[in-house]
Amino acid sequence: MIKFCFHGVKDWCNNLKGQGIKFYILSNTNKKEKVERVANELNIPYSMFAKKPLKKGFMQAKKNLKLESNKIAVVR
Repeated sequence: MIKFCFHGVKDWCNNLKGQGIKFYILSNTNKKEKVERVANELNIPYSMFAKKPLKKGFMQAKKNLKLESNKIAVVR
């Protein structure tokens, strides 16, 4: 279980996934265990060392999600 996630985050993610919303974690970290722990707990795909705000990481996430740009929102 993730100690640092707010209460209800997993349920919130699962609820939205049930409505067809896709999630993707795009992280600048180079510490795999840091992002992998959260991604695995929430069952969300991820990329690390994304070098945000450069667009390369965003383009990779878009490709992995198989979505057009106008169907993607970034939450920071």
